Amino acid sequence: MHSAYRKQRNTIAATYSSSVKADVFMARTRHYESALDAALKPKNILESVYDALVESVNDHLPLLHRYIYRAAEASAGAREQGLVSTIFTSRSFPRSRRSIPTTLR
Repeated sequence: MHSAYRKQRNTIAATYSSSVKADVFMARTRHYESALDAALKPKNILESVYDALVESVNDHLPLLHRYIYRAAEASAGAREQGLVSTIFTSRSFPRSRRSIPTTLR
């Protein structure tokens, strides 16, 4: 999985950079204090709520990493046995919202 990302890392970096620049441009054009402010204010989300969410996610990253590692192991085992892996398709996750890095404040 990582080799596929590694092959595309420059494309991914360029795409992300363009997205960040577009977010900053739109925020400045619309006279927001930051790109984060532009993302949160129209939805009436307090910056403190966003900060708490980011802090909570960061505090629990080891759990997410452990889950991904175990899911990858289980998926590899299922492939070796000729079974179809449903590790990542058996759950439905809401579409992720566009995130604004804290460095853009």
